[in-house]
Amino acid sequence: MFKEILNEIFKNVEGVLSVVIAGNDGIPVETVEKESIPLGSEVVTAEMTNIIRSVSDFLNATQGGAPEEVVIKTERYIIVVRVINEDYFALVLLDYRGNLGKSRYLLRRAVDRLQKEF
Repeated sequence: MFKEILNEIFKNVEGVLSVVIAGNDGIPVETVEKESIPLGSEVVTAEMTNIIRSVSDFLNATQGGAPEEVVIKTERYIIVVRVINEDYFALVLLDYRGNLGKSRYLLRRAVDRLQKEF
């Protein structure tokens, strides 16, 4: 079921390198990725776990509420993270030319489906 949901994003978004469901411990639950990507899913999810934790701490300190989505755009990559629940998140890693809008849309739809499964 999870792989099917991730494949919908993987097959329909230009520039996608990896789509992951991970726990807040940084360990991937399910992954769909290109065979040869410079960054491994484990590295990305582990580092994003720390970033999400920092964002959550900031939002708690400023009474901003819980994070729903985090987008990081760099010279080489775009990373989109959407929170599934307090224990899990979904992540899309794109190359810098990837379709950010479509990835955000499909990830939001995927998370809506995944929330019913967790």
